[in-house]
Amino acid sequence: MVSKSITTNLIYIIIFLTASVARCQEKAEPEISFKVKDISIENLSNDQLIDCTTDLHIEKNIRDKNKMYSLRIPKNWMSEETHTDGNNGIIISKNSTSLDILGIVEISNDTLNLDQLFQKDFISAMKEETDIELIDAGTANLNGLNSYWIFHKSKMDGLNFWSFTYYLQNVKNNNFYLISTSVCRNNNDLTAHCELRQIVNTFQFID
Repeated sequence: MVSKSITTNLIYIIIFLTASVARCQEKAEPEISFKVKDISIENLSNDQLIDCTTDLHIEKNIRDKNKMYSLRIPKNWMSEETHTDGNNGIIISKNSTSLDILGIVEISNDTLNLDQLFQKDFISAMKEETDIELIDAGTANLNGLNSYWIFHKSKMDGLNFWSFTYYLQNVKNNNFYLISTSVCRNNNDLTAHCELRQIVNTFQFID
């Protein structure tokens, strides 16, 4: 099982981006192949991973305990329910030692729409002094669902973690669902992100 510290840190990073990991040996500052110089809410990027393809076989269906959403993962991958600060979530990983992680967290909401939440978080992430470095942001279509995304780098105890966090809203309960694909590498590994994005592309809300 992925260590509790990694699980907790990942959930807190996702939660940080809604108001707010990792283990990866850092040896040098990595190159980022799709870094942009200027990030603006008025000029968001296109989907960076829209053309990702991998040989990953995803055939096991899982869903959250409240039966609000489902997605498919490889049959030998692991999933674990989490509950942090009142927020329900799921952590998915290849195995008990893997540090490439997919996390989903549900955020209760009464008043905001998806555009408002993302703009609020985007502005906060740009202004706040934190261990999260915002690299890029944009929009994406995930399995027919409109979403925003943020690409960010986080550092803890001198270690690097690269993450895409996707923002979605369920019109059934008005809550937000944040999906974070997090990769632990000495540099930004697009192939690893593509594997996790292939799983994200199976995400759907349950009617």
